[in-house]
Amino acid sequence: MNEVEIYATTIVAILGIAYPLVLQVISKLDDTYGSTRIIELFESEWVRRWFPYQLYASLFSVFLWSLKLEPLYPFKELGYIVDNSGTLLVICNTILLVVAFILLVNKLFVYSTTSSIARYLMEKHNERH
Repeated sequence: MNEVEIYATTIVAILGIAYPLVLQVISKLDDTYGSTRIIELFESEWVRRWFPYQLYASLFSVFLWSLKLEPLYPFKELGYIVDNSGTLLVICNTILLVVAFILLVNKLFVYSTTSSIARYLMEKHNERH
């Protein structure tokens, strides 16, 4: 199995399995707290906004890699980097996607329990003042 296929499988697994579970947990936040303010607060978190963009970028990088495009201009000095630029793009985007997913799950843990969200909101309030 090619190493890019492993990264592509990771991307597809996050898209097909993990992301729907995360969306389900987010929708249960409303049931847990009975307030849309918590959902709005969670939606405004930078990691919540960053994750979908990173998912799209990862999928797009796999698409670009699958095209197997030839370089427009032969760069002799950067030969290895140019020859493997598609692979490097997929690897970097997959690593960023996994990091974004871990950060999103950690943020969900904070929002899923009352004591954690209270502590988090107090810390956030104290940072502003």
